[in-house]
Amino acid sequence: MGNAPKVTIFLWSYNHAKYLRDTIESLLHQTFTDFELFIEDDASSDQSWAIIQSYKDPRIVSHRNFTNRNDSEWFKKVVSELSSGIYIAIHHSDDIWYLDKLEKQVSFLDNHPEIGAAFTNITIIDEDSHPFEDENHFYYKIFDQPNRSRFEWLNYFFYNGNALCHPSVLIRKECFKECGFYRTGLAQLGDFDMWVRLCFKYEIYVLPEKLVRFRVRANEMNFSGNRLETRIRDQFENLQVINLYRQENQGVVYLQLIVPLLQ
Repeated sequence: MGNAPKVTIFLWSYNHAKYLRDTIESLLHQTFTDFELFIEDDASSDQSWAIIQSYKDPRIVSHRNFTNRNDSEWFKKVVSELSSGIYIAIHHSDDIWYLDKLEKQVSFLDNHPEIGAAFTNITIIDEDSHPFEDENHFYYKIFDQPNRSRFEWLNYFFYNGNALCHPSVLIRKECFKECGFYRTGLAQLGDFDMWVRLCFKYEIYVLPEKLVRFRVRANEMNFSGNRLETRIRDQFENLQVINLYRQENQGVVYLQLIVPLLQ
């Protein structure tokens, strides 16, 4: 197969047959081609698995999880045992990458070894891939953020919550080894939990270019959409994330370096 690919893409798929082909095509036609693509279908009940199996690209390795929604075990196995990439990209099956996303992020991380992960700015789209126009919606501006030091990000996370777009990240594999993987039991804020742990050890950067089309579903049908059950789950999981700041080895960092930002 030649040299090992530089980037490992991990695509989480769940009941997004309507969008899945557009999502996969946006990966396979990236201008940066030195990647492998691992797809986990997470117990979908629609035609998602059939769509995934229809692709014969040798860069694709697919896996079907029949039982446990939001199970991160195969992701851990991919990153720790199966992947070849020095960078890990995360994607979701209802979002779309611009075709030069990986090229720009890989170039940035190659030239900035001090940065642990690169995120990007976002174009928000609706159910039918049109520009999202509801300026009062939570997602409309949430990802439009300035760059901050890691301590400034930790301060922001503590008081405001998450503002980084999960399917935009390109992260060094070493970050998972140093910071751990997505925490089991956090169905909704697993990425937020990861960013907090990441920023305790690494600087991050948000590329100003809009390189991901993030889909806001109709009727609040995003996994973290504004529904009663998600609001309840959000409160519980947010408490688990905030508790990271109270852990013994990180509490000193918080007291010495985050609190002074408020003074």
